[in-house]
Amino acid sequence: MPGVSAKGEDKFTFKYHNSLYYVNDFQIEKYITKKDGSYDVTLVRDYESLVFETGLSFYPIKNLEFGTDFRLISYYGGFVDNIIETFHSVFKFPNGGREYSSQNNIYVNIKNNNNISLSLTTSIFSLGDIDLWTKWTFLEKRWISLALSGAFKIPTGKIYALSGSGYPDISFGVLADFRPIWILSFYLQSGLVIPFDSFLPDAPSKPYPMFNGIAGIELNPVSFFSLIVQLNFKTSAMSSDIKHWLYTDTDYLALPQTNILGGLVFAYKGFRWQFYFEEDAITNGGTDLTLNLTFSHKLSLNFGL
Repeated sequence: MPGVSAKGEDKFTFKYHNSLYYVNDFQIEKYITKKDGSYDVTLVRDYESLVFETGLSFYPIKNLEFGTDFRLISYYGGFVDNIIETFHSVFKFPNGGREYSSQNNIYVNIKNNNNISLSLTTSIFSLGDIDLWTKWTFLEKRWISLALSGAFKIPTGKIYALSGSGYPDISFGVLADFRPIWILSFYLQSGLVIPFDSFLPDAPSKPYPMFNGIAGIELNPVSFFSLIVQLNFKTSAMSSDIKHWLYTDTDYLALPQTNILGGLVFAYKGFRWQFYFEEDAITNGGTDLTLNLTFSHKLSLNFGL
């Protein structure tokens, strides 16, 4: 799902963006096996990642947009584990088991019932998947925009590099923007992602189709600056036999991602700079921490036509 606004644009509007994502992730499995309440611990994820994304889109006619995005993805051991653990210690926050693992480590081993290969023990750099998408704004009023979207994923990423599934995906979504007053906007999006390997008979991996949902609020006190708070909800593509979420008999891998995002946006004459942080502090189904910096530009290629 491209995560774009439902609002349409004029014919021949052209947009492009460059984004940099920093990811720090850590997760362990805990098994309470001792009378004193201590844990047997198995490491699941411990890595940092940098992702560079670039994309562009174009309106051949008013309110109909076609776009593409592609990414370069790297995984490495990291360099900020000590900073994070120190921060947690100073403010008496739980470390989530980081004290059980060596710092600046790279390790991924996510066992699942869907035969999805998710294993990595060395630094790696790879091209990610390429997305082709379209959006049609079928209703555009002063206070509301409604749109339909669709996307197709070209599997240029590599399974062994954790930069792609090796199979295409398709998705369909509905987008809505509400602007009740000039200072406040609301965004709602929902969509379904269908991996091809979930139904291809010869595919070894069998991920589940996934629902994606976004609910956001934007406060725009002045024309060039706004604050954004957003909730991203994504159902899981897999399940496991490990039942250990919050000391309950709940399959951790089957839990949805419930990512909370906070961001700042600066915009001026078609240029836009965005920064946000994101984490999944509720179910821990997403990455531990994601930071994003994005530059984008919008211009008209009408040339007087």
